[in-house]
Amino acid sequence: MGKADLTAFLFFVKKDLIVTIRSLLGLVGVVVLALGSLASAAGADDLETLKREVELLRRENELLRKENDLLKKEVEQLKANASPKTTPGSTSDKPKDEIVGVVWEISFFTKDGQVIGSGKFLAADGFLYGNEKRIGTYTEDGPRVRVDITTSLADRANGVYNLIQIEKNPPTYQGNMRNTRGEEAKVRLRVLRD
Repeated sequence: MGKADLTAFLFFVKKDLIVTIRSLLGLVGVVVLALGSLASAAGADDLETLKREVELLRRENELLRKENDLLKKEVEQLKANASPKTTPGSTSDKPKDEIVGVVWEISFFTKDGQVIGSGKFLAADGFLYGNEKRIGTYTEDGPRVRVDITTSLADRANGVYNLIQIEKNPPTYQGNMRNTRGEEAKVRLRVLRD
């Protein structure tokens, strides 16, 4: 489950809890009104039993309020932890709703080394973005990088990329990709600082 999915899930859980607590508060009010009319028809023992039940309901209501407050705090903490983080080579003075990361330039080559295309993507926290939309993921393992692009506008770019670092400054990777059509190409990835 992604950070955005987790945040959305917690938002709906919070709304459900608030609705449940409001329903219980309404129920306590109804019970108190009902006790007033029952008290006139009931004997002294029944009245004491009803008073004890009302007190138990009030305590339970207070516990639910405290639990709701704790859940609200947990949701706020999870939201804070799910906010975008900066990656190496990025700046942290951008607005929170803007994705902060580094720009990747990926070039595609024929078997004899001719450039047949290129594209730029934003890489941040294991995700790739193109045209301000998430288009794939990446994982790093030392000098190796695996890229999975699933929703690029360029259909030929969708596929799996296996790369290894060949230069440190600027960071450059080289390897192969196999797209969803089954076509293969040599690729080079350069990390451009933003």
